[in-house]
Amino acid sequence: MVSTQQVYDVIVVGGGPAGSSTAYHLAGQGRKVLIVEKDREVGRNILCAEGISKGFHDLVKPERGVASEIKKIRIIVEDEVDFTVLSKSSFGFVLERKIFDRLLFERAVEKGAVPLINSRFFDLKKDGDYYRVFVNQGGQTQEFLSRYVVGADGPGSGVGLKAGIRTELKEGFVHYCSQVYLFDESIEADTILFYFSERLTPGGYGWVFPKRKGFANVGVGVDNSWSSAEIGLTLFLEKYFPKGKILGSLKGVVPWGGLEEEVYKDGVFLVGDAGRLADPMSGGGIANAYISGKIAAESIIEGNPESYSDRLKKILGRDYQISTLVKKVFYSLKREELVEVFKDLSKNLNGQYLEDINAVSALKLVLSVSPRLFGVLLSHGGIKINEFIRKIVS
Repeated sequence: MVSTQQVYDVIVVGGGPAGSSTAYHLAGQGRKVLIVEKDREVGRNILCAEGISKGFHDLVKPERGVASEIKKIRIIVEDEVDFTVLSKSSFGFVLERKIFDRLLFERAVEKGAVPLINSRFFDLKKDGDYYRVFVNQGGQTQEFLSRYVVGADGPGSGVGLKAGIRTELKEGFVHYCSQVYLFDESIEADTILFYFSERLTPGGYGWVFPKRKGFANVGVGVDNSWSSAEIGLTLFLEKYFPKGKILGSLKGVVPWGGLEEEVYKDGVFLVGDAGRLADPMSGGGIANAYISGKIAAESIIEGNPESYSDRLKKILGRDYQISTLVKKVFYSLKREELVEVFKDLSKNLNGQYLEDINAVSALKLVLSVSPRLFGVLLSHGGIKINEFIRKIVS
């Protein structure tokens, strides 16, 4: 029998940005929330380039956990095109994820969420209007009762699986990533680098996100396999950082496509990577994780949990559509086409100052300086895509 102390309005499984955001926004409105976190402490090294936009930074206002501010973006394409764009203010920031994640978790606890650390969710069962949630803590089974359960437990969500939601990673909707923490004297503290190569980064890109002068998160994400990502990263490091010292390494997957899949079922929500909500093109997931947690919380608070999926699409849908379109067209280009498009961009943008960039403004900017790309987009898209492009640029 479950005691009244073990009954909650909402149980959140996972203490990353998505779970902490959900708990924070619920507890702040007086809901009784339990956060189940599998690790001994929140905040760990995790597969992530760790970049966030200026807009998201301004939304969250982190008082700690920010490693560097980005003033320049350098882009290298097929080792033939190399240019840099500048910002008068800021393109965004690079985080220390361990510190940032801990900050969000602590904020949720300060609002009243109850933490359950070093505990692994392993099952849930529907019992009338409630769910019985089973957790292993130190070899002992703990049972809790809750009206709602939020899966913030990452790719292939166990919460979703137990709720009957299909959570398997689908071919073509996964970024396979390999990354290292690198020391190299050439790394600039205010410059991120994106690297595109048909051979080294098929269906993806390489990145350098600096933490401070000389230190950076460096990785490669591709769309076919871990081995391809690891080979691409090795060759990228050999070419651009031959004297670099690797201080640590990680690999993993980043799923996307969740806006077209089931993310809610009968009181169970999937947020962040559990809901496969990473950006289709960039693979970025921190902002979408946080926002999806907030949307899930609002759906519960307003007594309309079934609205979660539609709210997600309304708030994230436009950027998702644009990113999906760009990904589809970008990686359908032949090597020669890609180089020519970026030569157009380099000619018009190298050394230029740009404002804050989001998905819509970036696409408008690129199309305005590269008529060649506009023609390519139209030739590769169907009627609906072409109408969508014209709406964006109008």
